[in-house]
Formats: sequence, C-alpha cells, structure tokens
Amino acid sequence: MSGQDSPQPADLMDTVDMKAEIRNSLKKDIATLLGLEMKTVDVEEFEVIRCDLLSVKSEVANSTATSRSDLETMKTTISKVEQLWSNKLKVNEKEGAW
Repeated sequence: MSGQDSPQPADLMDTVDMKAEIRNSLKKDIATLLGLEMKTVDVEEFEVIRCDLLSVKSEVANSTATSRSDLETMKTTISKVEQLWSNKLKVNEKEGAW
C-alpha cells in the first residue's frame, strides 16, 4: 500500500477539523435563521395584538360615548320627572290635598 491509498493522520485531522467547522457553521446558520424567524413571528404577533388593542380601544370609545349619551338622556328624564312631581306637589298643596 502506498501513502496515497490510505489516509494519513494529518489528512484525518484535516477531515475531522473540516467536519467540525462545517458543523459549527451550520449550527450558527440554523441559529441565525431561527432567530430571524422568531423575530418575524414576534413582529407578526405583536402586529395582531396591536390591531386587536386598537379594535378594543375603538369599541370602548364607542361604548363610552353611547353610555354618556344614555346617561344624559336619563338625567333629562329624571329632571323632567322631578319637575312634574314638584309641580304636582305645589298643585296638591294649593288644593289642600296633602
């Protein structure tokens, strides 16, 4: 057997080193890709959450406006009822019904 037929120890070390280097490079590339994918997912998820929050904010604003309008209507109605009762009491006092 000649030296070319069987790998020499230096050649084996070069092969082992090259495999280790390729493996480390692949690990780094995979980690980078996963990191980018996670960032993309996070950005997309945050965008969905942001849209949901804006929707809820809009619903709350509309609901608040409706509630305030209903409250003003109730205040007006109560005020009218108070005036009617007050007038009724005055009429009854004048007539001596009380």
